[in-house]
Amino acid sequence: MSKAMFALSADPIHFGHINTIERAAKLFDQVHVAVGINETKKYLFNIYERLELIRQATSHIKNIEVSAFEGLLVDYAVLNGINVIVKSVRNQEDYQYEKNLYSVGKSQVSGIETLILFSDPRYENVSSSVVKALEQLKGFIHEFVPLCVKQALEKRISGHRIIGVTGGIGCGKSYITKKLRETIGLKTINIDFDNLVHEIYTQRLQPYYNQVRRNIVAEFGDDIIIHADMCLIDSHILGEKIFHNPEAMNKLYKLLDEALFMLYREKLQKNKDCIILLNCAYLLGNKISNFNLSYLCNNNIILVETSPSEQHERLRSRSLTDTQIEERINTQFTSGELQKRIQDQIKKDGHGELITFNNTRTSDDEFHTLAELIRRYWWWK
Repeated sequence: MSKAMFALSADPIHFGHINTIERAAKLFDQVHVAVGINETKKYLFNIYERLELIRQATSHIKNIEVSAFEGLLVDYAVLNGINVIVKSVRNQEDYQYEKNLYSVGKSQVSGIETLILFSDPRYENVSSSVVKALEQLKGFIHEFVPLCVKQALEKRISGHRIIGVTGGIGCGKSYITKKLRETIGLKTINIDFDNLVHEIYTQRLQPYYNQVRRNIVAEFGDDIIIHADMCLIDSHILGEKIFHNPEAMNKLYKLLDEALFMLYREKLQKNKDCIILLNCAYLLGNKISNFNLSYLCNNNIILVETSPSEQHERLRSRSLTDTQIEERINTQFTSGELQKRIQDQIKKDGHGELITFNNTRTSDDEFHTLAELIRRYWWWK
């Protein structure tokens, strides 16, 4: 049996590490993924946490063994019958460093070879330090680490437990988040994406947001303006222009995309050590736009459902006509379609929890049960 070893500190593991492990696993019958214990170095995650995150992040790779070691790397290799140490190199500095280590290792034990794997260009600028720094500033890290690691970083650095709340229009998502804030018994913040959009349309007066609004007006017409000097936007008039027009809706998403996420990051930075309820009807996209924002909440989602009659009744109370109601409903996935999309995403990413909650006629006891599930799934873990 051919054996190799890949050593790392994994504080935390990222996609660059995982890519190297995957490539090594194709070359050898067994790959030892070994985490060094260094008592003189300060880590964000302890050794047990780092090992567990590696196991979760590499569960799809079957011919690896994850363990910790103390002392010299070459000693671990000899003791475990390993004669190849795999190293990943991102740049010239990495190469020189590994070359020096190779020379030192050769001076200690003979018969151990080093295999250099050049970093995949997608990950050559990714490091554990960069990922931690990005999370500290609430930058997006889902392209650099698996969701299990992203969730662990959010909890450790910012004290965030982010839970998506989604469902069709008129299902009562806002009511659910309000009741949960009263029931959970822990600091809980609601971030409603509809409210973020409204802030961009009517409240944010900085030059950047002013330009975003002017771009929207240039695309959809002056009749959506409610204040010419500050270029504030009437969301109801704009809504009538887009809900029956898939192309227009996609254009609006693109115009709002960057501004929306800037505002979202601002909300996260202002609220630490809390549960974040992320209220977003389009968390899994819709029938018009195939985007997916479930990574924001690490696929941890409460899917709110209600009966069609209750849904229509709530939407009529918003002064929508039957035609307007059908236009809005027809752009969205059904509850069954949403549930399948969420489950498929959880399976694809190997991470997440789905709770379905029927909000047709809800008692306080049911809210307390939901709050207990949230504490169990997402606070104490």
